[in-house]
Amino acid sequence: MRTGFVFSETISVEGITYRSIPEIASKLGMNISSDDYGQKVTLESKWSKVEFVNGSRLIKVNGAKMHLGFSLFEKEKTLYMPELDWQFTLSPILIPVQISPHQKRIHSIIIDPGHGGKDPGAQNSKLGLKEKELTLAVSKLLEKQLKKMGYKVYLTRRTDKFIELGDRPLLASKKKADLFISIHFNASENDSAVGVESYAYTLLNQPSSSRSTTDNVDRVFRRANRNDSLNVLLAYYLQTSILKNTNEVDRGIKRARFTVLETLPCPGALVELGFINNPQTGANLKTTAYLESLANGILEAIVQYQTRINPS
Repeated sequence: MRTGFVFSETISVEGITYRSIPEIASKLGMNISSDDYGQKVTLESKWSKVEFVNGSRLIKVNGAKMHLGFSLFEKEKTLYMPELDWQFTLSPILIPVQISPHQKRIHSIIIDPGHGGKDPGAQNSKLGLKEKELTLAVSKLLEKQLKKMGYKVYLTRRTDKFIELGDRPLLASKKKADLFISIHFNASENDSAVGVESYAYTLLNQPSSSRSTTDNVDRVFRRANRNDSLNVLLAYYLQTSILKNTNEVDRGIKRARFTVLETLPCPGALVELGFINNPQTGANLKTTAYLESLANGILEAIVQYQTRINPS
């Protein structure tokens, strides 16, 4: 990183506050390095590594892809990231999250098998695969494992039943849940699409990962935003653990204003466990062993999350 000049710790551009990467490195106690033009910057410590690229919304945290609300940019050979992403995307993963005592121990978990009934979700007609059946299968495998560990587990549906998206988070309120995970599979017109992605609810005043500019909906504070830091921490562990258990392609940790997450009273995330119409993924999903590897990935993520928020 260039030395011998003074950079601003924060700057404002078009009403958005950005924080300098050198300032973040200082706060984290991490070493900083960059190319000669400040376009690529890496922060590294004994425990963590973060990679930034000018003009991109994509960063890598310990090798995992994460999507920011807005692109990074360079000024006077200093790279800046959105302040909200520093506070609620990067910081929760690298710095212990400040949480209330009642959130430290997970007792009750809601597992939400996506789709059901009249809504089959994604399909692979060649292999006879339906998303609604796969999400329920993975959810039941996960439920069995979690119950063995002593957790109270509730499924939003146990059969091939249609449940409105807005009704699913109601179970989290009814059961006073500590965690909510919604399980899905992807599909694409191009059957070469592949990979896993995990979603946390979008931050206030930022666009979801599918858009680059804000809209009116982005300026409304939702109940899910109360748990922004824990939402992204959960999504991070889900993504990294599922990838480790499946060797799937990393499509990143993203943000979306999904209805199923919007009114949650507890931390929650949504996972897309692969493209059902990809030939190789589809073949994998025909096997119980692969479904078990997906359930194991989610299970390990929950354990990592629990250990992180309550290390004692």
